[in-house]
Amino acid sequence: MGALHVSAQGSRDLTPKSNADSLKIQHKARGNSYLEVAFEHGGIMAIDDNPKVNAILKSSHFNGISLRYSWEIKPSSVYHSVYRRPLLGIGLMTSTFNNPIIGAPISVFGFVEIPFSKQISRWNFSYGLALGVSFHFNPYDTISNPQNLMISSNYNAYLHANILTRYKVNKNWQLGLGVGYKHYSNGATKKPNAGINLMPVQFSAQYKIDHALKDEISSLPAFKPYVSLSLYTASGMKQNNPGEELIYKNLSGLFLGYQFSYKYKLGLGFDLTYSSGGTHRVTGASAFSENFSYGVYAGWEWYITDRLYLPINLGVYLHHNPENSETTSYYERLGLRYLFFNHHFSVGPSLKAHAGTADFIELNLGWTFHHNKNSYHSN
Repeated sequence: MGALHVSAQGSRDLTPKSNADSLKIQHKARGNSYLEVAFEHGGIMAIDDNPKVNAILKSSHFNGISLRYSWEIKPSSVYHSVYRRPLLGIGLMTSTFNNPIIGAPISVFGFVEIPFSKQISRWNFSYGLALGVSFHFNPYDTISNPQNLMISSNYNAYLHANILTRYKVNKNWQLGLGVGYKHYSNGATKKPNAGINLMPVQFSAQYKIDHALKDEISSLPAFKPYVSLSLYTASGMKQNNPGEELIYKNLSGLFLGYQFSYKYKLGLGFDLTYSSGGTHRVTGASAFSENFSYGVYAGWEWYITDRLYLPINLGVYLHHNPENSETTSYYERLGLRYLFFNHHFSVGPSLKAHAGTADFIELNLGWTFHHNKNSYHSN
């Protein structure tokens, strides 16, 4: 039986509307969703200090085809307006380097795409970031494949950052052209691990599956800044040299942050890193100093939604051990976090590096104390 509806002016709309229509409107309010096919080509980058690796990369040619499904952040979210209808999505890419030494990797990833501005013409410009896992390489093996000094593990991290432009052909179809940076690596979990870097060109065709009826919230509430304190611990494994035993790494610390907008939080932190077996590699120090390093860092957190964010850290060691692959006096960390339990509990991976060279991949668990009075969704 049809339902009665109240119009925007407050009078009763006596026109019967089917339950199917009501469900359809609720579905549309979720925002647009898209299906996209993309082709990528070329752009393999040399590695400065490794001529053997560069010779293999020079003889290789990268091609990749990906299938992506994406959706707009809900129109009721403030981030729908903050980022001008951003997209979140998942994708699958199959690729080849046309070189049996490297293999033909398959990648599974999640991604975000953010427009530079609201679309006011057929042209649209945006930037994006994808993170995931890749497999189906032909990894390094001392007997069967000793030439592959780039990849030595079956599963590897996948990173892709890009900028792109799209041209709206009609209400359903858009054609895209982009360029970006792509990286494959196991984060020093297993050596050798020179990694593979690319800057491929991307051609794409995107189809809009449905059309949203509801636009973003009419006015963006003013953000209420707040201070937070995060405590965390993280663990990972790494290998210093091929054939050696794996080293267990544990990192614990705290981060005092100040979030001043929907997008960004800044702060300072301290962390303490344990490296197993340090007493066998480091000499002339106390047992504590042989196994532990510690430092302070400046942190920036970039919020994609109220629950999904990227922490980026730049730190300086107060004490470190080069024998534990802490090769510089400073370090970097890039991660991905998702918040649960009223934005208190966080979980996600990070990569710690020294001058851009991976130290180890960690799984991070944390708890944040805060008094956040912001509302992120309209009623």
